[in-house]
Amino acid sequence: MRLLKKYGSRKYLLRILLSVSLSVVLLLIVSGWAIYVNSEKTVLKVQEEANAKVLTQINYNIDYMNVIVKNLAVSLFFAPESVYLLNSREMDNRDFYLKMMRIENVVNTSPFLDSIIVYNKQTDCYYSTRYSSSCTDDGMEGRVDRYLQEKGDQVPKMEFIPLQKAVGDDIDLFSFVMDEGAPSESGSSKLILNVKSEWLIENINLINKIGAKEESVTFIMDRMGRTFDAGRPLPFNVSSMAPVILKHRDQTHVAFDTFIASEEGRKWIVSYKNIGANDWLIVSAQDYDNVFGEINRLRSVSIGILLAFIVLSIVASIAVSLMLYRPMNRMLVQMGSFRIANEEAQFTAGDEFSFISAQYRLAYEGVNQLRKEQEEKQGSLKTYILRRMLMDSSTVTAQELRNAIDRGTFQVDFESPMLLVLLQIEGRSQKNELYRSIEKRLYKFAVGNIAEELISHSFVNEVVDMKSDHLAVLLNVPNFEHETERELVNILEQVQAMFTLYYRVSITVSVSDLVQHTGELSMQYGKVVERGQYRFIYGKQSLILPAMVRKNMDNIVF
Repeated sequence: MRLLKKYGSRKYLLRILLSVSLSVVLLLIVSGWAIYVNSEKTVLKVQEEANAKVLTQINYNIDYMNVIVKNLAVSLFFAPESVYLLNSREMDNRDFYLKMMRIENVVNTSPFLDSIIVYNKQTDCYYSTRYSSSCTDDGMEGRVDRYLQEKGDQVPKMEFIPLQKAVGDDIDLFSFVMDEGAPSESGSSKLILNVKSEWLIENINLINKIGAKEESVTFIMDRMGRTFDAGRPLPFNVSSMAPVILKHRDQTHVAFDTFIASEEGRKWIVSYKNIGANDWLIVSAQDYDNVFGEINRLRSVSIGILLAFIVLSIVASIAVSLMLYRPMNRMLVQMGSFRIANEEAQFTAGDEFSFISAQYRLAYEGVNQLRKEQEEKQGSLKTYILRRMLMDSSTVTAQELRNAIDRGTFQVDFESPMLLVLLQIEGRSQKNELYRSIEKRLYKFAVGNIAEELISHSFVNEVVDMKSDHLAVLLNVPNFEHETERELVNILEQVQAMFTLYYRVSITVSVSDLVQHTGELSMQYGKVVERGQYRFIYGKQSLILPAMVRKNMDNIVF
C-alpha cells in the first residue's frame, strides 16, 4: 500500500510496468501456445507414420495374395481338366468326376481357397467343388450366379470381387473370375476361384484387438463404400463416414493421406491407402481424443506452470520497472518542484515527462527571454554606435569602438576597406499617404532584411536604420576592383527588383567611395546622401555610383 500510495500518480512508471509485464506475459503465452501446437503436430505426424507402416504391410499382403491367386487362376484355366469342363457339350460321368477330383485337390492343397467353380456356357451349368444336386446351382447359395446375372458383361476380370451373403452383411468371400474372352465379352465360359476372407481379415483382426482400448480400428473398404469384416463392430456409423473418406480421396488424388474427420460430434484421425489392383481402400481410424489425451494433459499442466510463471514475471516486472524508473525519480527529486510525499497533485494533467517538459519549457522561455533582451540591448547598442559613426565619426572614441567589437557586436571589420550603400525608399505620391508610420517601418524592415540576406552571400555587412526614409549598409570589400564593383551592382539590382516585386515600391540605391578607416564614415555618409538627391535626374529605381555624379559633385559652381 505504501508503494501504491507513493508511486500511484507516476503514469510513466505505470507505463513501464505495463509494458514489461505485458511483454513477458505475452511471450510466455505465445511460447506455451507454440509448444502445444508443435507437440500436437508432432503426435499427428508420428501417428501418420505409424499408420503408414501398418497400411503398407496390409497392402503388401493383399498384393502378394493377388499375385498368387492370379498365377493359380492362369495355370488352372489352361489345365486339361479345366479346359474339359469349360468347353465340353457332353460329358462322360467317369471323366467328369476325375476332372472334378483333380480340381478339388487344388482346393484342398490351397488353404486360402474356399472353392472353385467352372461355368460352362455350352451346357449353362456350374461345376463346383461344393457338389450340388443340380448343375444350375453354383454351390454358393446362388451368390455367384446372382452376381454374374446382375453384372452381365461388366464382371471385373482378374481381380478380387467381394461377395456378401445378404445385403448389409459383412463381406466374407472374394471371387476371382477368369474367362476365355476379352474382359468386356459376355456369354463365355468362366473359371471362378472363391477365396476365403480369413487370410486378409486375420491380420486386420489382430491389429484391431491391439487397438481396441484406444478405440482404433483398421478395415478395408471397396469403391462402393462397403466394408469387409473388421473382427469387431466399427465405433462409428460407416454409412456416414464412408462418403467422407471417398470424397477426400477423390479430391486429393493421392494414394496415401491422413486427415481429421468428424462423425456425430466425434473427431477421428483417418489414414487411408489406396490398393490400385482392386480399387480398395485400407482405412485406419483413431479416436482423436484418445490419441491426444496425453497432449491434453500436457496442456493442463502447461497452463498451471504458465500461470505460475506469469505471477512470478509480474513480481519480477515490478522490480525491473522500479530499477528502470530510478533515474527518472532522481531527476524529479532534483528538480525540487514537488515533494515525494505529496505527488498525487503533481501529475493530474499528464505524466512525468509532461511535468519535466513543462518545467523545461518555462526554463527555455525564460532563457530565450533573457537572450532576446540581451540581443535587443546589443542591437540597440550596435545601431546607436553605427549611427553615431555615420553622423559624426569623431564622437565615437577608439576605446568605445574596441569594447563594442570585443563584445562581438559587429560583423564588419572596421580595419578593412569598406563601402557605404544608401537604400532610399521612394513614395508614389503624397496624396496617397503611402508613408504612414506603420507602412514606413514595414518597408524599412523588409528592405533591410532583403539587402542583408542578398549582400551577405558575397560581402560581410551591417544594416543601419537612419531614422528617416533611408537605410545605410556598411560592407567590407577587402579587394575592391572592377569585378568586385560589378558583383556589388548586380546584387543591389537584385535587391531593387525583389523589393519592387513584393511591395510595389521602388528604392534608389547610392554607393559611396571606398572608405579606408572609420574616421571617413561621416564624410562619406554625407556624400552618399547628397548623391541620393540625383534620383531626381536619373529617375526612380536608379542605382547611383560615384563615377556617375563625380563630375557634377566636383563642380563647385554646380
